[in-house]
Amino acid sequence: MAIRAHYTRFTPPKKTFLGHQAYASVCDLPEAPDLAILVVPTRQVIPLLEEFGKIGTRRAVVITAGFRETGEEGRSMEDRLKEIASRYGIRFLGPQLHGDV
Repeated sequence: MAIRAHYTRFTPPKKTFLGHQAYASVCDLPEAPDLAILVVPTRQVIPLLEEFGKIGTRRAVVITAGFRETGEEGRSMEDRLKEIASRYGIRFLGPQLHGDV
């Protein structure tokens, strides 16, 4: 069985990444990806997940660390992440998956 995959790069502010077209904003993507893989600073995860939810992405992998393992503020951010995922019907793995992937 072969799996055909297409991937889109989201790398603000670059227009290309390794010679391929890149997009500056989630809203600029030509279509909602089936899966969003977030490897960004902690503070960018929540707004990005919300943007992906708004365009219809329903699965995500959050590699980023810095959530509940960092204390009360991180725990609050992780709760917010779960709220957003629930609102948009996003199923996700993470956060802090760098050792599992």
